[in-house]
Amino acid sequence: MTDTALNSVGILVVEDEALVARDIRNRLEEIGHRVLGLARTPDQALTLAQSCKPDLLLCDIHLKRNIDGIEVARRVNEIKETPVVFLTAYSDEETLSRAKSIAPYGYVLKPIETPDLKIAIEMALHRYSLDKQAGQLKSATPPTAAASAAWAEQDNSGLEAKLEDALRAQIRHCLDARELQPLSHWLERDLILAALEIKRRINLRAAELLEMPESTLRRKLVRYQADSGPTERGPTERGPTDRGPHAANPLWAAVQNLLPQWLHACRRAGKNPIHAAQLLLLRLIEENVERRTDAAVLAGVSAPTYRRKVQELT
Repeated sequence: MTDTALNSVGILVVEDEALVARDIRNRLEEIGHRVLGLARTPDQALTLAQSCKPDLLLCDIHLKRNIDGIEVARRVNEIKETPVVFLTAYSDEETLSRAKSIAPYGYVLKPIETPDLKIAIEMALHRYSLDKQAGQLKSATPPTAAASAAWAEQDNSGLEAKLEDALRAQIRHCLDARELQPLSHWLERDLILAALEIKRRINLRAAELLEMPESTLRRKLVRYQADSGPTERGPTERGPTDRGPHAANPLWAAVQNLLPQWLHACRRAGKNPIHAAQLLLLRLIEENVERRTDAAVLAGVSAPTYRRKVQELT
């Protein structure tokens, strides 16, 4: 699915509360999506799914009907293979277990917030597109389990040295080109995205892989979605580029390619993957950057904070 397709897709909403349904429609249209229909009953959902062929199904789990949203989603997928994002205010273990059986691409907690809705839809469409490209849809083994097992079985020997080389090359590129980037910020963001790729959704397992609370994971994703840059920045002559070093940059791509394996290696070693990567980056910045103002920008912090972090490192 192209970037354009990700920006505006046809969504079928299944929600039996009229006021909530209209609020969801307004939020979806506000972020540029097309609402193909608002279904209040399972029968309406199936009729609309057959006629409008949605790109995504946004479905409340708890419908006040004889069948719930999980069964509606299953029947919609019998009509047309459609990525599903569930809406829920709460769920018991049995309900969540049933929901997982149809492999939804995400959840949005009620009360709904627009940033959460936007992120859930974009991540769902992105992962659905990746699954289609990899031919993993309708496979007997869930893609998440397969991907996780594949990374876990990889040989991690020399992984830290490889990541160190890739980060050092990026640091030198930033200095040579005078394109100072908050590398610490983008390293954390891409570790989070790598965890979501492995676990396929914003959930407790992705948060556990990153060793952070799920609420913190959601908050960080909202922050990164806005591309607002790091909270603290040191001064620089040109200023950091908020789009990140990954854009059309093979050096940063080399870093990204190592991050899923890094997550699994840290998990097995009992290390916090973000903290361990940040410490490695900080050490490399201190070793390779002479000007403290430049070093602070690369570390994504103010100059005083950078000095304190270096003192803690030593």
